[in-house]
Amino acid sequence: MTTVSPFHPAHGATTLASIVDGLARSPECWRALVEHEAGARRYAPIAIDGVEAWVISWAPGTGLALHDHGGADGALTVVEGSLLERHGSRQVPSVLQVRALDLGTTVVFDADHVHEVTNVGEVAAVSIHVYAPALDRMTFFADDPRDDVVVPAASTRGRS
Repeated sequence: MTTVSPFHPAHGATTLASIVDGLARSPECWRALVEHEAGARRYAPIAIDGVEAWVISWAPGTGLALHDHGGADGALTVVEGSLLERHGSRQVPSVLQVRALDLGTTVVFDADHVHEVTNVGEVAAVSIHVYAPALDRMTFFADDPRDDVVVPAASTRGRS
């Protein structure tokens, strides 16, 4: 199942979804990079032309705090287990929504998308992520406890 974020312009969604779905169907490109470690989230780059791609291993209970992907559009697909995503727009105020990312779910998003991804299950999960252009920074956000809105917290160079 492919879910297009309501914040994503349709012109880029098809290409990114196609790339990430193709990678999901080609485990020989990423299976050896999967690293399960209790209590840890691990990630490794996948060699592919045209986009930046990563495989991320999520131990139960791990996640990545609310963040964006700089100026990059992106797509992710769950290839093992399931994840939970809280997501919204970088534009403040933006009320966050929650959705389950079950095995086989693909989500595409634009640079305005912010999300927190967590493995709330009891088994490890694996997801594949692609970005275009390549990631140059990520900004992390804090939740406003009064009404669950996006609030800028810090900007870092990094990967998700």
